[in-house]
Amino acid sequence: MGLRWWSVIQPDGHEKWIFESKNTEFNVNKVDYYFFWGTLAINFTFWFVFGILNLLSLDVMWVINPYIQFFFNFFS
Repeated sequence: MGLRWWSVIQPDGHEKWIFESKNTEFNVNKVDYYFFWGTLAINFTFWFVFGILNLLSLDVMWVINPYIQFFFNFFS
């Protein structure tokens, strides 16, 4: 999709996050575009709904898993 993130540790020890995106001349295939963003949205929604259902059912063993996955999905 033309997006890239990484972090660099500065000489003084601070972490600096760098974000790059391709210029506007970069043409993305519409199928790839909708598949990429659609998959992220569906995954995000699935873990959110799964977490709410587990929270309401008070199933302690499975409550933590969806929120860990939700956290990972949010930052990807």
